[in-house]
Order: sequence, then C-alpha cells, then structure tokens
Amino acid sequence: MQIKNYEGRGLEIDVPEFTFQQLTDNREWNWSIFNWRAHTPLTPDRKELAFAIRLTAAAKTAQPLVDQFGQSTREDWPGKVKSLDELKGDAASEQEWYESLHPPELDRSAVFPAAAKNSGSRRRVSSTWGRKAGAGCS
Repeated sequence: MQIKNYEGRGLEIDVPEFTFQQLTDNREWNWSIFNWRAHTPLTPDRKELAFAIRLTAAAKTAQPLVDQFGQSTREDWPGKVKSLDELKGDAASEQEWYESLHPPELDRSAVFPAAAKNSGSRRRVSSTWGRKAGAGCS
C-alpha cells in the first residue's frame, strides 16, 4: 500500500500475502487521525510474518493545491478560469446579461406586476388585493 500527500511525501507498507488492510479517515468524527488495520491469516505452514514500513521523501518542489483563483490544480473542467483576462471577460459578459434583464413594473404595493391589475388575475379579498387561486388550488 502506498499513500502520498500533495508534497510527494509518502508512506509505503508491505504486508504478507492475503492480508486484509483497512484505512479509516477519522476526521469524519472530528478526530485528527487516521486508523490503519491489518488482519493477516495465520496458517501452520507460515514460518514468519514480515511487515515493512517505509517513509518516502518529499518531492523537490511541492505543487500547490489551488491556483490564484481558488480552483483545484489537480483537475481540469469546462469553464475553469485559466487567466485573469478570461475572468475579467466573464465578469463583463455577466454584467451585460444582468443589465439586459428588465423586471416588471410593480403596482403601488410593490407586490404584483402593474399590468396584472386590470387583467382579471387579481380579486379583492376584504380590504386588500390578493392573487386569484389557480386551477386545483383552494
């Protein structure tokens, strides 16, 4: 079994044949540890059990986990920002899209579109105006 972190440091474990290994990440339960278990069957013909545990050195230069935009450096996906110019272009096109939206004019109560006042989709309920229930609504 080999485990490496983002710096390239590693842990290598060699176990006897037919050994069951389990590595548990206990951070799920707010414990800042990992748990490794190994279960090796003992048979009469086995004369020795040997486990080898080695630490491996870090890479000469560690690769960063995130780029300058806060994105993972480990993978690529469609729409991932590659440069500052691309990000500025995305922001400008998004701003244009927001400016193209025109919300409907609202009536005095700022609740219903002004055009709905005379369209018959509202009715007077006591002293206030309310929306008429649609089909299947009560």
